[in-house]
Amino acid sequence: MGGKSSKKSFTEWDLIKYSNMTNIPLSILETIYKDFMKATGNANKMDKNEFRHLYKQMYTSQHPKNTVAPFLTDEDLNTMSDHVFEIYDYDGLGKLTFE
Repeated sequence: MGGKSSKKSFTEWDLIKYSNMTNIPLSILETIYKDFMKATGNANKMDKNEFRHLYKQMYTSQHPKNTVAPFLTDEDLNTMSDHVFEIYDYDGLGKLTFE
């Protein structure tokens, strides 16, 4: 998920490799990859605002609406998503890719 890569496309082999390295089940990585590509319109580049939107969508889909609002504000979710974004924006160009 860094910002720059010489590879043309992410492959099933890459997902398997990531799954083995992270112990994240392949099915979950496939879902994350598909959601990422859908969110970017298959452009495979996402800026901080797009990532904020996707992060909020993923977070709120994991929690019933009545449990999210009292504990986390939009500002809290933005702060959390910005932190995650900056961790994966290895080159500091302000764009994430899945590669």
